Amino acid sequence: MSIRILKFVGSRNIKRFHARGVRLLATASMVGLFLVVPGVSYSQGSDGSEGSDEEESLPTWEIGVGGSAFAQPDYVGSDEYRMRGIGFPWLIYRGERWKLTRDAIQGRIFRTDRLRLDLSVYGQLPVDSDKNDRRAGMKDLDWRAQVGPNLRVLLHNSDDGRDTLRLDLPLRAVFAVDLDEFSYQGFTSSPKVRYRMKRGPWRYEAQAGLEFNDRDYNDYVYAVDTPFVTPGRAGYDADGGYAGTRVAAGVNRYWGDFYVGLFVRYVNIAGASFDDSPLVGTDHAVTGGLALAWIPLTSDSHASVHSNDAETED
Repeated sequence: MSIRILKFVGSRNIKRFHARGVRLLATASMVGLFLVVPGVSYSQGSDGSEGSDEEESLPTWEIGVGGSAFAQPDYVGSDEYRMRGIGFPWLIYRGERWKLTRDAIQGRIFRTDRLRLDLSVYGQLPVDSDKNDRRAGMKDLDWRAQVGPNLRVLLHNSDDGRDTLRLDLPLRAVFAVDLDEFSYQGFTSSPKVRYRMKRGPWRYEAQAGLEFNDRDYNDYVYAVDTPFVTPGRAGYDADGGYAGTRVAAGVNRYWGDFYVGLFVRYVNIAGASFDDSPLVGTDHAVTGGLALAWIPLTSDSHASVHSNDAETED
Protein backbone atom coordinates (compact mmCIF):
# COMPACT_ATOMS: atom_id res chain seq x y z
CA MET A 1 0.00 0.00 0.00
CA SER A 2 2.75 2.46 0.97
CA ILE A 3 4.70 1.64 -2.20
CA ARG A 4 1.65 2.40 -4.35
CA ILE A 5 1.14 5.73 -2.56
CA LEU A 6 4.79 6.63 -3.09
CA LYS A 7 4.52 5.74 -6.76
CA PHE A 8 1.37 7.80 -7.10
CA VAL A 9 2.87 10.82 -5.34
CA GLY A 10 6.10 10.55 -7.31
CA SER A 11 4.28 10.29 -10.62
CA ARG A 12 2.01 13.21 -9.76
CA ASN A 13 4.95 15.41 -8.73
CA ILE A 14 6.91 14.53 -11.84
CA LYS A 15 3.96 15.41 -14.05
CA ARG A 16 3.41 18.66 -12.15
CA PHE A 17 7.10 19.57 -12.49
CA HIS A 18 7.00 18.64 -16.16
CA ALA A 19 3.93 20.81 -16.78
CA ARG A 20 5.57 23.75 -15.02
CA GLY A 21 8.68 23.30 -17.12
CA VAL A 22 6.59 23.29 -20.28
CA ARG A 23 4.77 26.46 -19.25
CA LEU A 24 8.07 28.16 -18.39
CA LEU A 25 9.64 27.31 -21.73
CA ALA A 26 6.47 28.25 -23.58
CA THR A 27 6.47 31.64 -21.87
CA ALA A 28 10.15 32.14 -22.64
CA SER A 29 9.50 31.20 -26.25
CA MET A 30 6.56 33.59 -26.59
CA VAL A 31 8.50 36.47 -25.01
CA GLY A 32 11.52 35.60 -27.11
CA LEU A 33 9.49 35.76 -30.29
CA PHE A 34 9.49 39.52 -30.08
CA LEU A 35 13.26 39.30 -30.05
CA VAL A 36 13.42 38.30 -33.69
CA VAL A 37 12.96 42.03 -34.09
CA PRO A 38 16.33 43.67 -34.70
CA GLY A 39 17.02 47.23 -33.65
CA VAL A 40 14.65 47.43 -30.68
CA SER A 41 16.65 48.82 -27.79
CA TYR A 42 16.21 49.93 -24.22
CA SER A 43 18.94 52.55 -24.06
CA GLN A 44 16.52 55.34 -23.26
CA GLY A 45 14.11 56.02 -20.45
CA SER A 46 10.42 56.64 -20.98
CA ASP A 47 11.03 60.34 -20.54
CA GLY A 48 13.20 60.45 -23.65
CA SER A 49 16.33 61.42 -21.74
CA GLU A 50 19.76 60.61 -23.11
CA GLY A 51 23.07 60.08 -21.40
CA SER A 52 26.22 61.84 -22.48
CA ASP A 53 28.90 59.24 -21.64
CA GLU A 54 29.35 55.47 -21.29
CA GLU A 55 26.60 55.23 -18.67
CA GLU A 56 23.14 56.73 -18.43
CA SER A 57 20.52 56.78 -15.70
CA LEU A 58 17.33 54.79 -16.32
CA PRO A 59 14.46 53.60 -14.07
CA THR A 60 15.39 50.61 -11.92
CA TRP A 61 12.31 48.76 -13.16
CA GLU A 62 9.70 49.14 -15.91
CA ILE A 63 6.40 47.31 -16.38
CA GLY A 64 4.18 47.48 -19.45
CA VAL A 65 2.66 45.60 -22.36
CA GLY A 66 3.34 45.61 -26.07
CA GLY A 67 2.71 43.97 -29.39
CA SER A 68 4.39 43.40 -32.71
CA ALA A 69 3.07 42.86 -36.24
CA PHE A 70 5.45 41.56 -38.88
CA ALA A 71 5.73 39.62 -42.14
CA GLN A 72 8.08 36.64 -42.28
CA PRO A 73 8.50 33.23 -43.96
CA ASP A 74 7.19 30.13 -42.19
CA TYR A 75 10.82 29.18 -41.54
CA VAL A 76 14.17 30.19 -42.99
CA GLY A 77 14.23 28.75 -46.50
CA SER A 78 10.45 28.66 -46.90
CA ASP A 79 9.04 30.50 -49.91
CA GLU A 80 5.68 31.06 -48.18
CA TYR A 81 5.21 34.27 -46.15
CA ARG A 82 2.60 35.20 -43.55
CA MET A 83 1.62 38.21 -41.50
CA ARG A 84 2.08 37.51 -37.80
CA GLY A 85 1.09 39.32 -34.64
CA ILE A 86 2.04 38.69 -31.03
CA GLY A 87 1.70 40.42 -27.68
CA PHE A 88 4.37 40.46 -25.01
CA PRO A 89 4.96 41.70 -21.46
CA TRP A 90 7.42 44.55 -20.99
CA LEU A 91 9.40 43.67 -17.86
CA ILE A 92 12.77 45.26 -17.17
CA TYR A 93 14.84 45.28 -13.98
CA ARG A 94 18.20 47.03 -13.65
CA GLY A 95 19.79 45.99 -10.37
CA GLU A 96 23.34 46.51 -9.15
CA ARG A 97 24.31 42.83 -9.33
CA TRP A 98 21.96 41.51 -12.01
CA LYS A 99 19.63 42.78 -14.71
CA LEU A 100 16.54 41.46 -16.47
CA THR A 101 15.52 42.52 -19.98
CA ARG A 102 13.07 40.98 -22.43
CA ASP A 103 15.75 38.68 -23.83
CA ALA A 104 18.35 38.14 -21.13
CA ILE A 105 19.30 37.74 -17.49
CA GLN A 106 22.66 39.38 -16.91
CA GLY A 107 24.98 39.18 -13.93
CA ARG A 108 28.21 41.07 -13.42
CA ILE A 109 30.95 38.43 -13.58
CA PHE A 110 33.94 40.19 -15.13
CA ARG A 111 35.85 43.09 -13.59
CA THR A 112 35.72 45.05 -16.83
CA ASP A 113 32.59 46.60 -18.37
CA ARG A 114 33.79 45.57 -21.81
CA LEU A 115 32.75 41.96 -21.16
CA ARG A 116 29.22 40.85 -20.24
CA LEU A 117 27.81 37.34 -19.93
CA ASP A 118 24.05 36.86 -20.28
CA LEU A 119 21.58 34.02 -20.10
CA SER A 120 19.74 34.86 -23.32
CA VAL A 121 16.38 33.72 -24.66
CA TYR A 122 15.11 33.60 -28.24
CA GLY A 123 11.95 32.15 -29.75
CA GLN A 124 10.44 31.04 -33.05
CA LEU A 125 6.82 30.67 -34.06
CA PRO A 126 5.20 27.29 -34.77
CA VAL A 127 4.45 26.16 -38.32
CA ASP A 128 1.26 24.36 -39.36
CA SER A 129 2.58 21.95 -41.99
CA ASP A 130 -0.84 21.60 -43.63
CA LYS A 131 -0.66 25.31 -44.52
CA ASN A 132 2.77 25.01 -46.12
CA ASP A 133 2.97 23.30 -49.51
CA ARG A 134 6.48 21.92 -49.04
CA ARG A 135 5.67 20.47 -45.61
CA ALA A 136 2.16 19.23 -46.44
CA GLY A 137 1.43 15.97 -44.60
CA MET A 138 4.51 16.28 -42.35
CA LYS A 139 4.65 16.92 -38.62
CA ASP A 140 4.11 20.50 -37.51
CA LEU A 141 7.01 22.57 -36.24
CA ASP A 142 6.31 23.49 -32.60
CA TRP A 143 7.20 26.67 -30.79
CA ARG A 144 10.99 26.69 -30.52
CA ALA A 145 12.55 28.19 -27.41
CA GLN A 146 16.29 28.87 -27.47
CA VAL A 147 18.11 29.34 -24.17
CA GLY A 148 21.82 29.73 -23.50
CA PRO A 149 24.78 31.98 -22.69
CA ASN A 150 25.74 35.03 -24.72
CA LEU A 151 29.13 36.70 -24.33
CA ARG A 152 28.99 40.42 -25.22
CA VAL A 153 32.27 42.14 -26.07
CA LEU A 154 32.32 45.93 -26.34
CA LEU A 155 34.63 46.73 -29.27
CA HIS A 156 34.19 50.50 -29.39
CA ASN A 157 32.34 53.19 -27.49
CA SER A 158 32.49 56.86 -28.48
CA ASP A 159 33.48 59.46 -25.88
CA ASP A 160 29.91 60.75 -25.66
CA GLY A 161 28.43 57.21 -25.52
CA ARG A 162 26.23 57.80 -28.57
CA ASP A 163 27.96 55.28 -30.85
CA THR A 164 28.82 51.73 -29.83
CA LEU A 165 30.15 48.66 -31.62
CA ARG A 166 29.73 45.27 -29.99
CA LEU A 167 30.43 41.60 -30.69
CA ASP A 168 27.83 39.04 -29.54
CA LEU A 169 28.77 35.35 -29.17
CA PRO A 170 25.63 33.37 -28.24
CA LEU A 171 25.26 29.60 -27.94
CA ARG A 172 21.73 28.33 -27.28
CA ALA A 173 20.03 24.99 -26.78
CA VAL A 174 16.79 24.62 -28.75
CA PHE A 175 13.62 23.09 -27.27
CA ALA A 176 10.44 22.31 -29.17
CA VAL A 177 7.54 23.37 -26.95
CA ASP A 178 4.06 21.86 -27.19
CA LEU A 179 1.08 22.27 -24.89
CA ASP A 180 1.97 19.29 -22.71
CA GLU A 181 5.63 18.53 -23.40
CA PHE A 182 8.93 19.82 -24.66
CA SER A 183 11.88 18.14 -26.32
CA TYR A 184 15.51 19.01 -26.96
CA GLN A 185 16.22 19.71 -30.63
CA GLY A 186 19.88 20.69 -30.81
CA PHE A 187 22.08 23.77 -30.61
CA THR A 188 22.32 26.98 -32.60
CA SER A 189 24.72 29.92 -32.60
CA SER A 190 24.56 33.33 -34.27
CA PRO A 191 27.73 35.39 -33.70
CA LYS A 192 27.26 38.95 -34.87
CA VAL A 193 28.68 42.47 -34.84
CA ARG A 194 26.22 45.19 -33.77
CA TYR A 195 26.44 48.94 -34.22
CA ARG A 196 24.15 51.25 -32.26
CA MET A 197 23.76 54.99 -32.70
CA LYS A 198 21.82 57.50 -30.55
CA ARG A 199 20.69 60.81 -31.98
CA GLY A 200 18.35 62.78 -29.74
CA PRO A 201 15.35 60.58 -28.85
CA TRP A 202 16.02 58.24 -31.78
CA ARG A 203 17.95 54.98 -31.59
CA TYR A 204 19.35 53.29 -34.71
CA GLU A 205 20.87 49.83 -34.87
CA ALA A 206 22.53 47.72 -37.57
CA GLN A 207 23.95 44.23 -37.25
CA ALA A 208 25.61 41.57 -39.39
CA GLY A 209 26.53 38.02 -38.52
CA LEU A 210 26.65 34.33 -39.33
CA GLU A 211 24.30 31.49 -38.38
CA PHE A 212 25.32 27.98 -37.34
CA ASN A 213 23.09 25.00 -36.45
CA ASP A 214 24.00 21.51 -35.33
CA ARG A 215 22.69 18.42 -37.08
CA ASP A 216 19.88 17.78 -34.59
CA TYR A 217 18.33 21.20 -35.15
CA ASN A 218 18.64 21.05 -38.94
CA ASP A 219 17.08 17.59 -38.89
CA TYR A 220 14.12 18.90 -36.91
CA VAL A 221 13.36 21.64 -39.45
CA TYR A 222 14.70 20.39 -42.79
CA ALA A 223 14.86 16.55 -42.73
CA VAL A 224 12.34 14.43 -44.65
CA ASP A 225 11.87 11.02 -43.02
CA THR A 226 10.76 7.96 -45.01
CA PRO A 227 7.04 8.14 -44.03
CA PHE A 228 6.85 11.66 -45.52
CA VAL A 229 8.55 10.96 -48.84
CA THR A 230 6.34 11.71 -51.87
CA PRO A 231 6.96 11.75 -55.64
CA GLY A 232 7.67 15.48 -55.33
CA ARG A 233 9.54 15.34 -52.03
CA ALA A 234 12.62 13.15 -51.69
CA GLY A 235 13.95 11.79 -48.43
CA TYR A 236 16.56 14.00 -46.79
CA ASP A 237 18.99 13.86 -43.85
CA ALA A 238 20.38 17.24 -42.80
CA ASP A 239 23.96 17.95 -41.75
CA GLY A 240 25.07 20.51 -39.20
CA GLY A 241 27.25 23.53 -39.89
CA TYR A 242 26.91 26.88 -41.62
CA ALA A 243 23.28 28.08 -41.69
CA GLY A 244 23.42 31.45 -43.42
CA THR A 245 24.37 35.11 -43.20
CA ARG A 246 22.17 37.70 -41.51
CA VAL A 247 21.99 41.49 -41.69
CA ALA A 248 19.42 43.61 -39.87
CA ALA A 249 18.54 47.20 -39.10
CA GLY A 250 16.03 49.07 -36.97
CA VAL A 251 15.01 52.43 -35.56
CA ASN A 252 13.02 53.19 -32.41
CA ARG A 253 12.15 55.85 -29.84
CA TYR A 254 9.89 56.69 -26.90
CA TRP A 255 7.02 59.16 -26.77
CA GLY A 256 6.25 59.61 -23.10
CA ASP A 257 5.00 56.22 -21.86
CA PHE A 258 4.89 54.80 -25.38
CA TYR A 259 7.53 53.04 -27.42
CA VAL A 260 7.59 52.43 -31.19
CA GLY A 261 10.12 50.56 -33.34
CA LEU A 262 10.50 49.63 -37.01
CA PHE A 263 12.70 46.74 -38.09
CA VAL A 264 13.87 44.67 -41.04
CA ARG A 265 16.07 41.57 -41.26
CA TYR A 266 17.55 39.72 -44.25
CA VAL A 267 18.98 36.18 -44.20
CA ASN A 268 20.80 34.46 -47.07
CA ILE A 269 21.27 30.68 -46.79
CA ALA A 270 23.11 30.04 -50.07
CA GLY A 271 25.74 27.43 -49.28
CA ALA A 272 24.13 26.45 -45.98
CA SER A 273 24.48 22.85 -44.87
CA PHE A 274 20.74 22.27 -45.52
CA ASP A 275 20.16 24.39 -48.66
CA ASP A 276 19.61 21.25 -50.78
CA SER A 277 16.69 20.09 -48.62
CA PRO A 278 13.41 19.64 -50.55
CA LEU A 279 11.81 21.80 -47.85
CA VAL A 280 13.91 24.79 -48.95
CA GLY A 281 12.26 26.88 -51.64
CA THR A 282 14.49 29.95 -51.62
CA ASP A 283 17.91 31.09 -50.45
CA HIS A 284 16.52 34.39 -49.16
CA ALA A 285 14.40 35.32 -46.16
CA VAL A 286 13.17 38.79 -45.22
CA THR A 287 11.35 39.79 -42.02
CA GLY A 288 10.03 43.27 -41.33
CA GLY A 289 7.44 44.98 -39.20
CA LEU A 290 6.42 47.28 -36.38
CA ALA A 291 6.62 47.02 -32.59
CA LEU A 292 4.59 49.08 -30.09
CA ALA A 293 4.60 49.15 -26.29
CA TRP A 294 2.95 51.02 -23.45
CA ILE A 295 5.03 51.36 -20.26
CA PRO A 296 2.81 53.04 -17.63
CA LEU A 297 4.75 51.84 -14.56
CA THR A 298 8.33 52.84 -13.81
CA SER A 299 10.26 53.15 -10.57
CA ASP A 300 11.15 56.48 -8.98
CA SER A 301 14.66 55.17 -8.33
CA HIS A 302 17.19 55.06 -11.17
CA ALA A 303 20.13 52.83 -12.09
CA SER A 304 23.22 53.38 -14.21
CA VAL A 305 23.27 51.47 -17.50
CA HIS A 306 26.56 50.86 -19.31
CA SER A 307 26.84 50.75 -23.10
CA ASN A 308 27.60 47.01 -22.95
CA ASP A 309 24.68 46.05 -20.69
CA ALA A 310 21.97 43.69 -21.99
CA GLU A 311 19.72 46.48 -23.20
CA THR A 312 19.09 45.24 -26.72
CA GLU A 313 17.51 42.12 -28.16
CA ASP A 314 18.61 39.75 -30.89
